[in-house]
Amino acid sequence: EEYFLDKRKERGYNLSDYGAVFPLLWQYKDEVKTMAQAFFGGVHPNDMKAATNEKAIEQLQAPAQVVIPMSMHFGAPCTPTVSKGDYVKLGQKIGEFKGLGAPIHASVSGTVAAVEPRPYSMGGKVMSVVIDNDFKDDLSEEVHAPADPDALSVEEMVEMVKQAGIVGMGGATFPTHTKISSGIGKVDTVIINGAECEPYITGDHRAMLERPAEIIGGCCYLAKMFGVSKVVIGVEDNKKNGIEALNKVIAEQKAPVVVESLRCRYPQGGEKQLCQAITGKQVPPGGLPANIGCAVFNINTTIAIYHAIKDGMPVVRKVVTVSGSGVVEPKNLECPIGTPVSLLFDACGGLKDETFKLIAGGPMMGMAQASADFPVAKGTGAVLAFAANENKVSEDPTCIRCGRCVEACPMHLEPLYLYLYVQKNRIEDLEAAHVMDCIECGACSYICPGRLHLTHSFKVGKQKVKEAAAKAKAAQLTALKTSGKTLGSGVINAADVRLRSESSTSSSILATLSKGTAVTVLAQSDGWYAVSCNNTTGYVAQQYVTMGDSLPADTTTDDTAADDNSANDSTADDSSSAPSSGSGSSAVSIAYQYLGVPYVYGGASPSGFDCSGFTMYVYSQLGISLPHGATPQLNYGT
Repeated sequence: EEYFLDKRKERGYNLSDYGAVFPLLWQYKDEVKTMAQAFFGGVHPNDMKAATNEKAIEQLQAPAQVVIPMSMHFGAPCTPTVSKGDYVKLGQKIGEFKGLGAPIHASVSGTVAAVEPRPYSMGGKVMSVVIDNDFKDDLSEEVHAPADPDALSVEEMVEMVKQAGIVGMGGATFPTHTKISSGIGKVDTVIINGAECEPYITGDHRAMLERPAEIIGGCCYLAKMFGVSKVVIGVEDNKKNGIEALNKVIAEQKAPVVVESLRCRYPQGGEKQLCQAITGKQVPPGGLPANIGCAVFNINTTIAIYHAIKDGMPVVRKVVTVSGSGVVEPKNLECPIGTPVSLLFDACGGLKDETFKLIAGGPMMGMAQASADFPVAKGTGAVLAFAANENKVSEDPTCIRCGRCVEACPMHLEPLYLYLYVQKNRIEDLEAAHVMDCIECGACSYICPGRLHLTHSFKVGKQKVKEAAAKAKAAQLTALKTSGKTLGSGVINAADVRLRSESSTSSSILATLSKGTAVTVLAQSDGWYAVSCNNTTGYVAQQYVTMGDSLPADTTTDDTAADDNSANDSTADDSSSAPSSGSGSSAVSIAYQYLGVPYVYGGASPSGFDCSGFTMYVYSQLGISLPHGATPQLNYGT
């Protein structure tokens, strides 16, 4: 007979004695549940938050001049809408986006001194609007609060979020309005990321203590937009006073919000890891949280949503943690976007003479900077300076094959092999080893005793994979064009559709096609058609091409300029009419192209589908937006 020992009671149990064993196991149910939902891998670096976690957010005096980059979001940079010499007001729109992006606003009032490329934190220079501050803070007429925020429709709230220029304020900078609109009807779990797991950074923690009502208010608006019964805020348990502050407001307002305390572990703040920690569900490889019904928003993004809907105020300020051993007096500062980082260091007593490194962001995922001559942007959560014995770089980094990087990787990758493939330029092996799933969290580099530059090499490797894919696509297009093989004829079904050099909204525009333009469809890939038109070959988002020789008589696509990103983000209008018989044939034709794609629970992309996800994806290519789920689809349409 088999026995095991209950260490709590120091007695043995016969495994066949279920009546005795079950009550014992029941004592461990909460611990087992926590283990089941914990994400994989991770590390436990010293949090280094003591320097600022008890310091209130200070308001930094506005600078004499701000430099506002036109690239502060995921997607193509904005186009400046002002010129040198123009007078602008606080909150006025000064940059407009096309495709995937978010507008940019003046963070002070004053005169535009220049519109020119300036240094920014991502390296190099980017087009920027430079404003001489007149210190009047004249508020733009564009900024106005709604009469009754609670009476707004979901569409109106999403539009206000869009016009406010809100992006992921934790650093990812993905446009928030796109995440919301593409998730409505698919997301059943809204998660607020309060983990703030990177060392040194304490801005979100201070916001929980000082602005809990604004956080909970933003959560309530998100609950209404997504139509969910509650919103979950995930907070690591080293912020117990923050959890208490949030719970107090939740109780007072009886808000549909729950705070989930999480065990400290990096990278808990990664959205895929946070989803698993909160729900126990895993985001499929190559997928997004929406694939498992989740949407994740940062604490300061949630505050920005609250002010956009309640006050009509766009994103013009940012809370930044200024810390590190090279800073004389570390602080949490709030300043206008575009404030030179050098002024933040000055407000903290300056830098120590021994300072050898500056980082924009946290020490795990941030980027080293050559100088402090760059501005605060929407995604700037911290600026760090180091002067102590913290540089652990080895002159001769060597892999000792200990496997610690494999244990630490939260994405189940094998960093030691990825590193080898990058060094040997083995691109196919890199792709097969799923290097594109790397979230660049830095856990492997942190834990590596051989001091290999793992994370940096993976960034290089991902770029090599992208370049190889682009070359392969170009060669494929050339071969398709010369072979004469096609998927058939198609017609552009919207006005001003952009023909791009690659299947990405960040690629260059080759031409603009008018509604009714005939094209030859050469191939299909991930929501894009490769087409040939007027001796030019390029890519068009699938929803803007109707297969066949002509448009159906009842086409509902309007004549406004097309956003070629909406097909990829599934933001087609839910009011689209039912497909005609011609569209039905097109749906079958599109569906056949995905024979052999594996089944993935919650999947809704060519990397893996479930049943309703496959139907939703196919119909999205025809401009028809369906909910994700068999029952909702059954009840949809006429």
